Amino acid sequence: MTGRVICFSGKIGSGKSSVSASVAKGLDCKLASFGGYIRHMVEMQDGDPKNRQALQDYGQGRVERDIEAFCRDVLKHANYQNGEDLVVDGIRHVDVFSTLSRLLPDCTVSLIHLDLDDNLRRSRMAGRGDDRADFSRAENHTVEQDLQDSLPMRADLIIDVSAPLNEVVEKCLRFTQMC
Repeated sequence: MTGRVICFSGKIGSGKSSVSASVAKGLDCKLASFGGYIRHMVEMQDGDPKNRQALQDYGQGRVERDIEAFCRDVLKHANYQNGEDLVVDGIRHVDVFSTLSRLLPDCTVSLIHLDLDDNLRRSRMAGRGDDRADFSRAENHTVEQDLQDSLPMRADLIIDVSAPLNEVVEKCLRFTQMC
C-alpha cells in the first residue's frame, strides 16, 4: 500500500495548523502535528505549553539530539502506521522533512510551503493577542531559520495563503490528487 504524506511548512502565523487540519479532514486521514506533540511533551514535563520559547527550545533540542527519534515520536503520537495517508503540520527543518521521507518508504511524501506577506502575518499574530516582542524573538529563533529559504526551495508547492482558508485548502486538495 502506498500512502500519501502531505507535509506543511510556513513561518509563524502563516496558517499551518488551520490549513493542515482542514486538509486532513478533506482527505479523511490522520494529522500528525509537530507543534501538538511538542506542546504535549512540554506540558508532560510541567512546562507551559503556551510559552513559545519553551516550545521552540524543546523542538530544537530534539532535532539536535536525535532527529530520527523525534520524527518517530511525532508519528507515534498521531497513531500513524506506515503506508497510510497522513497530513503533517509544522515542518521547520529540511532535515526533518528528509528524515520523514526516509522513515516512510511506503509513501509518497510531499511538502507544501505556506507563504504569507510578513505584514499580514504580523497582523494575524497581533489579532491573536501575541506579544510583539515575543513574536520578534520567536521569528529569530534557530528553529525558524530553514523557513526563510531552504524549505521553500525544497517545497513541491508554494501557496500564497492570503486568500480565504477554503480557497487555500482547495488548492492543497487539488495538489494531493496529483500525488
